[in-house]
Amino acid sequence: MPMTKWASRLPTSRQLAFRLLASRLLSSRLPTSRQLVGLLLLCLGILVDVPVARAGFDVTDVPPFPSTSRPRFQVNAANYLGEMGAPEVVLAFRIPYSELFFAEKTDTFGATYYEAEFDLIMLLSDGKRQVGGDLWNEVIRVESEAETESRKRWHRRIVRIPAEKGRLTAEVSIHERESGRASGTSWEIDVPDYEDERISLSSLWVVDCEKDGDSDEFPPRSWLLESRFGEPLGSICVRGEVYRNDLPGPVSLRWRVLDARQEKVHEDRLSFDGGERVPFRFQPNLQDLWLGNYLLEVEVEAGGKKAKRKFAFQMDETTVSLTNDMEQSLDLVRLIATKAEINALEDAPEEARAEAWTKFWDERDPTPGTPDNEFKNSFFQRVRYANENYGVLEPGWRSDRGRIYIKYGQPEQVESRPSRVDGLAVEVWTYIDLGLRFVFVDYDGFGRYELYQPGRS
Repeated sequence: MPMTKWASRLPTSRQLAFRLLASRLLSSRLPTSRQLVGLLLLCLGILVDVPVARAGFDVTDVPPFPSTSRPRFQVNAANYLGEMGAPEVVLAFRIPYSELFFAEKTDTFGATYYEAEFDLIMLLSDGKRQVGGDLWNEVIRVESEAETESRKRWHRRIVRIPAEKGRLTAEVSIHERESGRASGTSWEIDVPDYEDERISLSSLWVVDCEKDGDSDEFPPRSWLLESRFGEPLGSICVRGEVYRNDLPGPVSLRWRVLDARQEKVHEDRLSFDGGERVPFRFQPNLQDLWLGNYLLEVEVEAGGKKAKRKFAFQMDETTVSLTNDMEQSLDLVRLIATKAEINALEDAPEEARAEAWTKFWDERDPTPGTPDNEFKNSFFQRVRYANENYGVLEPGWRSDRGRIYIKYGQPEQVESRPSRVDGLAVEVWTYIDLGLRFVFVDYDGFGRYELYQPGRS
């Protein structure tokens, strides 16, 4: 599932509660006294603790929605101030060989080879007006069948498009000639007005530190495109440029990693010298981050002026293990594990924890011997869905609805009743095939929907 707007914007817990409660008040004919008191307290808290947004350059780049049908590919977009003084947008496409259909063919000498052919469309539009892009007929030829199944070999295309400031739409689609399969995605891009800002920032490029090396080429060629990271993490660096308009002195830079509650996880500060265009590179610490949504924020300052740029990213299920935040990892798998399995995981000696963790999932693999563990994949797909849809003031997988969803999947029936004068909001989930029904009640009006508790009001 794609990240929700909540995950990408990452409001504070108070702001989130305010929005949820306010929406319920607006949808109710007559709010309860408890909701009115709660809204008043939240308003006071927000007025006291949340500062007024400052003027200046402050841009959040939202990752594109992934392609959901096969062939699946990765895309991303970024923008920067071009050498001619106008903004440019970079569209990037990458697909592993394992996602493509390769037809077996024979050349004129009787030798066998494998060929994949597809049409790739990459477009950038301003409303109904196409700003740039094109169609390419891509042909990939390999010598062995093993290469056609490789997940480490990729086909890439990167396009630079001159663009005007504003909100633009990027669209990328692929159509295979032989198989007839097609997939695509589109998303919005905010191109800042670099020229009118005293200080501003390009998009933030995530690169492989080792492959990027000491290269000064910008935009960088070793762009990773991902907005999801996991193990093995490798060496990840962030590159970008600062643009200044008549601002003297050095540039100070602060980067921070924030979690879903906008609480600081990591932070560091750097300083750079330079003129109107100042390149930078730093290596953020992501090694100890656990499953969930995060924000990387870069703030620069020069001559008393500030600018911010941010992007949202996720740490994937590979960060859930006995060697990385053991307590939370065990809490998560308790949703599906037996008591004996939890005891075995807890008692595993440090040197055997990785093996015990692998064994736990292998015993649930319906197709042992194949690269994928369908049970594990399904479990973490449910965890991601729960985090994106049921996270209110806590991670979605810890909520009552999240726990039930992870354990049993999507209910066949969902009945919703909004709050009224004589009652609280209620959701009823029915699993017809399992013969199960769960009643969730929004006791505090914040949208948390806890399991029904007799006698509680």
